Amino acid sequence: MDSRTSTRLGRHTFRTLHQDGLLEILTGATFFICSAFLTNPSLLILVVIPALLFVPGLRWLQQRLTFPRVGYAKLVEDDSARQGRGILIFSLIVFSIYVLTLLASGVASDASYWRRWAPALAGALCCGGFLYLASRSSSIRYYLYIATSLLGGIAFSLAEFDRPYENVQMFLLSLAVLMLVSGLLILVRFLHSHPLPPVESNEHI
Repeated sequence: MDSRTSTRLGRHTFRTLHQDGLLEILTGATFFICSAFLTNPSLLILVVIPALLFVPGLRWLQQRLTFPRVGYAKLVEDDSARQGRGILIFSLIVFSIYVLTLLASGVASDASYWRRWAPALAGALCCGGFLYLASRSSSIRYYLYIATSLLGGIAFSLAEFDRPYENVQMFLLSLAVLMLVSGLLILVRFLHSHPLPPVESNEHI
């Protein structure tokens, strides 16, 4: 099997395993939890809990909703570790650009600028994950999420809010609503188009 065929097969398998909308639902739930924790920034460290439970939770749901309907196939090339490093490097580059921009603008010592542009930073960081999903699946919806994250981050950074970090809180809440609604619509369509196969009876007449 040549590399081009392997890549196409890998993308098809990835799309098949993630056509259920569960990835969007869990992502939306994570954004919602992050938004809720921003009402009390001292609790923000607890965000690591849903982050650690994300993959096990996704697999648990897929074993009960997805795999019984479409089966399970191991990806041709499991490069999740390399992709994870790529996302981490992408995040570090984005954060570095954010810091350098504030330093070059001469406003790095003003905390209000860090808070003001936090939604733009969050939107850019979200793009790392969505870019990974888009590269693995070639699904157009992930590119729409990328555009929404970038444009939404800039829009919420330019908008005026009363409380500190309210802009990033509302941005994450908006992303959460988008992901939850998208995921639920995709899940409903998936369950409707992929009913459970009939249970074979072992009884003999």
